[in-house]
Amino acid sequence: MLVLIGGMTVLAVVDAVPRVRLALGQTGTSGTMTVSWCDDPGSDGPRRRCEGTFVSDATGEAVVAGAVNTFEPGDVYSAQLTPDGGRAVLRGVRYALADLRSSCTGLFILAMILAIWIRPLTRTVIVATSAMGTVGLVGWIAGWIASLG
Repeated sequence: MLVLIGGMTVLAVVDAVPRVRLALGQTGTSGTMTVSWCDDPGSDGPRRRCEGTFVSDATGEAVVAGAVNTFEPGDVYSAQLTPDGGRAVLRGVRYALADLRSSCTGLFILAMILAIWIRPLTRTVIVATSAMGTVGLVGWIAGWIASLG
């Protein structure tokens, strides 16, 4: 169980790193996205898809790319274009925090399992698991608040 939760936490962190770097502007191209169209396949189809025109802040070059599916046609948002140019995601610390929720959830659960399983319960174990749990919980709360909108 411990290996499973630990492995899932590591995988969640590894999976989130590229998205966090993109949201923080460390990779990709900064610019503005204007949503052109969205299709709504209904409840039995795949999830909603949107597309629009991304204009680079640096060059002013416009490209067609996938857009965030919570917007409507005509909406404009500050975005970061993926390095492959296929999708424009929301940019900023808030969106980076939202991507870290699953990693922080895993860290919190891992800390709680360690606190239950490790015996004897020394001061070092208590401090280490409390620190891990606190970081996990605070990170999850920050990500949840950031994802609210």
